[in-house]
Amino acid sequence: METVQRIAYQDTVAGRKIIPVPPEFPFADCRDELEAIVGAPEWREEIVRMVEGDDLYETASHLVSHLVIAEYPHREMLRILMLALSGESHAMQLLYSSLIAVPPTPVLVGRLAGFTSLQRVMTRIERTEASGGELDEAEKWFKQKVTFLSLSKPLPDPQPADAQRPWTGWREGVARAVADPDDRWEEAIIERLKVEIEASDLRVRTLVARIDSERRRKIGSRLEAMSQENRFMTSALAEAGAQGGASPLLLRRRLENIWDSMIAGLRESRPGGLLADMLECQQSKAHSLPQLRTGAAVIRNVLTHPELAKGSRAPDLPSCLHLFVCNAGGGIVEMMLPGHVKIEVIRDANGFTFDEKLMRIDLARISRGSFVGDDGMPIAIDWTMATLDRGLSYRAMVLSYIDNDTFLVALLNNPKATSKPGVISLIAARCRSMRVLSLLAGRREFFTGHANKDVPLFLLKNPSKIPLTGLRKFIHVRYVDKMTLQKLSNKGGGNIREEVRREIVRYLASIH
Repeated sequence: METVQRIAYQDTVAGRKIIPVPPEFPFADCRDELEAIVGAPEWREEIVRMVEGDDLYETASHLVSHLVIAEYPHREMLRILMLALSGESHAMQLLYSSLIAVPPTPVLVGRLAGFTSLQRVMTRIERTEASGGELDEAEKWFKQKVTFLSLSKPLPDPQPADAQRPWTGWREGVARAVADPDDRWEEAIIERLKVEIEASDLRVRTLVARIDSERRRKIGSRLEAMSQENRFMTSALAEAGAQGGASPLLLRRRLENIWDSMIAGLRESRPGGLLADMLECQQSKAHSLPQLRTGAAVIRNVLTHPELAKGSRAPDLPSCLHLFVCNAGGGIVEMMLPGHVKIEVIRDANGFTFDEKLMRIDLARISRGSFVGDDGMPIAIDWTMATLDRGLSYRAMVLSYIDNDTFLVALLNNPKATSKPGVISLIAARCRSMRVLSLLAGRREFFTGHANKDVPLFLLKNPSKIPLTGLRKFIHVRYVDKMTLQKLSNKGGGNIREEVRREIVRYLASIH
């Protein structure tokens, strides 16, 4: 009988250390030295150009291009650090992008190859079909993809236990492939891990579109965290497929020819040495991008609590990021608190547990929306609030799945989601799906009421070709004020489709 080797990878607690409170802030006294090295921060406009858009993978590519042609790459990194210490959010985004790391394929296998989400989704699909129910579009597509992948990219054992349910043999097949020294199975492994992430994301979208986030805040927080990690892991898996044993740190992989000299240059100064330490620590830990943002924000906000900030200086965000990268592990932060502090709001919050003075923070369970904004930057917490648990951020979920018709349609049928201020307006402004936009234009509850007062204008300005029959009712002062309509009617000034502009001109002529 063939023996299947199973390889276990333990990456969850590697290098985790307890952060004492109050901690030392590594970069707190570095500003004068940084200014002496790089001069005044006169290149803010260049930083803004590198951080255009929300995709930090793209930002990392812009940073690489900048560093490759720079005469002294380490000085460019120090300029970024200095501006980040000054509170420049674009510089902070560049700092985050420099720390993007892709876990090695064996680690990804250890995290995902149980295929628990795949098994749950496929079981649900089978039950729906057995009961005579109809699968939605996402479920049909997912089932077809799983079946096709099993046939097109076989694993070492091409004969699953159940030929009608080939996915049930993926776990054992991936174990054999990982144990095989031949790397020809790499693509088949990566593609199956991508499907597991997609299955997890499908579960998240289904639950988000149905639950009452006010009543089930713990579940909402967990779903939001899962969504963020899924998005990151999807990008990470795309990078992992071409990794070939390279460094997990994306910046090092793309700067291979100048990396050693850049690190050597950084180590010529104290702030540069601290930055080099952080980069090299991230190579071994490979914290995910959502963890980097959330971890730094949580540490910063916890340390601003009035009971913990007494007698200590205000924390800067790069120092909080350094504390997270070098001390956290597996999405867990541990902090040793001084005795007898009253922090009831923290003690009652999801994801925070206490063992006497030791506070343990599980980033997968906290309410991330309480600490991090839609732009990935920290939110200043009002510690007089009764709770930190904001639960699910429907705005964040809409931004994550703005291109997913099935999710948005399901969300629009959840009154708890559509009642949140700004959710419908965000969809009207950012979505480009005719199916979704036609739904917004056709149902009165989506474009009436104070919370949705901007929806008619956003629909008129949306570049998608929504039929004029659906938009004509919004070309009226009942929905859009006359002054705004006049601006939209000007050629080139309204930034709207020409046929919509002409219809506005006709309406304005009729009311004179």
